[in-house]
Amino acid sequence: MDRDIPKVPENIKIPQEDQEKEFVWEVTVKKVTNGYILIRKSGLKGEELLQIETEVFEDIEETEDMLETTKNMFYGILEHFGIYYSKHEDKNLVVKVENVEKE
Repeated sequence: MDRDIPKVPENIKIPQEDQEKEFVWEVTVKKVTNGYILIRKSGLKGEELLQIETEVFEDIEETEDMLETTKNMFYGILEHFGIYYSKHEDKNLVVKVENVEKE
């Protein structure tokens, strides 16, 4: 499967001598009782990580909104890898919650 590998974020400056090293992207999702903890890491392979972000996606009321919480967590993963919805693109990756009609 061919796909574009995201470029290094503009806010991360890589020294000239490290320009040829591989930039690594990693996401870890931890399920907790009322949601998810998303840990995003990015940095140079074999070096100290340059950036670590933690984001919490929780269903505060612990209601049926867990599907919405899960959807938001997936969008957090997509954004980490540089995948965003654009009205200017022919195709977009969309995560959605659908109501199902029961017979």
